[in-house]
Amino acid sequence: MFRKLPIIIVLIAVLPLTTSAQRIFYSEPDRNDQKSLNFDVIGKMNNHYLIYKNYRSDNYISVFDNEMKLIENAPLDFAPDKLMGTDIIPYKEHFYFFYQFQKRGIAYCMAAKIDGNGKIVGDPLELDTTIINSFSNNRIYNIINSEDKQHIMVFKINSKNEDRYTLTTSLFDSDLKPQGKSRVYIEMPERSDFLSEFSLDNKATLAFVRGAGTSENDNIKQLTLLIKQPDRDSVSYHNLEVSDMYLDDLKIKIDNVNENYLITSFYAKLKRGNIDGLYCALWDKKE
Repeated sequence: MFRKLPIIIVLIAVLPLTTSAQRIFYSEPDRNDQKSLNFDVIGKMNNHYLIYKNYRSDNYISVFDNEMKLIENAPLDFAPDKLMGTDIIPYKEHFYFFYQFQKRGIAYCMAAKIDGNGKIVGDPLELDTTIINSFSNNRIYNIINSEDKQHIMVFKINSKNEDRYTLTTSLFDSDLKPQGKSRVYIEMPERSDFLSEFSLDNKATLAFVRGAGTSENDNIKQLTLLIKQPDRDSVSYHNLEVSDMYLDDLKIKIDNVNENYLITSFYAKLKRGNIDGLYCALWDKKE
C-alpha cells in the first residue's frame, strides 16, 4: 500500500539542496573618466567587455575582463582631435568604428576595424568625402545597417534646395567593400516637410518616411513611405492614410522574414492634444 506524503516532503526529496547565487561585477572608478565623458558600450568580444570613451580630443577603448577589471585603455591614435560624429557597429569578434571630421574644407567619413583587444586591424578606410564651405561641428553623414549586419549604408542629405532634397547613399557589405553609390532627389512639396526614420532591410532596400507637420515628429498630418531599391537611382512614393488625427513620434520596424514595413506613431485627435491611441500602417514590400 502506498502512503500519501505531504507535498513539501516530496519537493525536499526531489529538489537539490544547494542553489547558485547570482554574481554581479562592476568596474572601479577610472581616474581618467571626467564628468563630461562621452561613452558607448560596445559589448563583449574575446572574453573582454569593450567601451568606447571620448573626452575632448581623447578617444580610446576601455577593455575589461570577465570580472570588470580594467585591462587597458587602448587609445585610438588614428582618430583626429576633433570629430564631427562617431558610430559603432559590433560583430562577434570585431567592431567597426565610424568617424567624421573636417580638414581643409572637406568632410571625411572614415571607418576602422577594431578587434576584441581594442586594437585597430589594418588601416582606416575612407568611405566618402564632401566639400563644405565653412567649418561645422555637425555631422554630415548617417550610418545605418541591416538587421543581419550584412549591409551597411552611409548616406547624406543636401537640403539647400527646400523644394528638392538630394539624398546620396553609399552601400557596403559586412567587410566594408563598396557595393554601389547612388544619388536621388526627394520632392518636398510642403514647407513643413521633413525626412525621418531611415532603415535598411536585409536585401539592402532603404525605407524612410516623409512627413508634414508643425515640427519633426510632432503634429504630423501627412505621411509618405519612401522606398529606394539598391540597384536604382530613384525612389518610389507610397502615401499613407492619416485622417482626422495628429501623429507624434514616428517609428519604422522592418519585418525581414515576411518583408513588411511597419510604421507606427502615437496619435491625438486634437492638435497638441493628449495621446488618444496608436497609429499603425503595414506596407507589404512584395506587392
